[in-house]
Amino acid sequence: MNLRDRIVDALFPKRCVFCGTVVPQGASACPVCLEKAPCVEEPICPACGRGKAFCACHHRTYAFTGCAAAFYYEGVVKTGIARLKFHGHQSAARGFAALAFSAAQRVTATTPVDLVTAVPLSRRGMRERGYNQSALFGHALADLLTLPYAETLEKPFHTKPQHTCGGVERWGNVFGAFTVRGDVCGKQVLLTDDILTTGATLHECARMLLLAGAADVRCVTIACVR
Repeated sequence: MNLRDRIVDALFPKRCVFCGTVVPQGASACPVCLEKAPCVEEPICPACGRGKAFCACHHRTYAFTGCAAAFYYEGVVKTGIARLKFHGHQSAARGFAALAFSAAQRVTATTPVDLVTAVPLSRRGMRERGYNQSALFGHALADLLTLPYAETLEKPFHTKPQHTCGGVERWGNVFGAFTVRGDVCGKQVLLTDDILTTGATLHECARMLLLAGAADVRCVTIACVR
């Protein structure tokens, strides 16, 4: 390690995406948290991204053709995503992207992807949080996949936070909430978000991308609700 890298490590040490403990350069999480993090394991439902024992599709047809998640939204994973989403730890997005890389490969292996995009926040949401955690995750994942990232979606008006809505209400809450502003005609799109719960948000974003001419939409999230 050269002097510059040593100085960077001293001033800006890498931290575990889950608990914030300092970890070596090249690591995304500490061994203790990695041991506790509930990974999504084979066999996996290709539609909702959960292990087949926890598949929640119920024969629902989504606008996206496949989804993958690295973890279940529990324990240290829930804590880590809260650090990223609500407590300003934006650097965790890159660590989560590294941990979700193999999940992304599951949904990109058969057909090459043209671009990565993310579920957007409304202007009010951006003002309140200051950043879009899904876009940070998407940017980092695009870098690892050596793919371009594009802000192709926008959210013109504010809606209730999805976590405050019941299962059925989530679908109505996001219906018509997104528009497409970029050129996606004929493109294979990889759509990113932090958490998959019912799939309503990803479905609505994918639906709008397809209406705008996208050839196909697949999704990757950090975690999914078991």
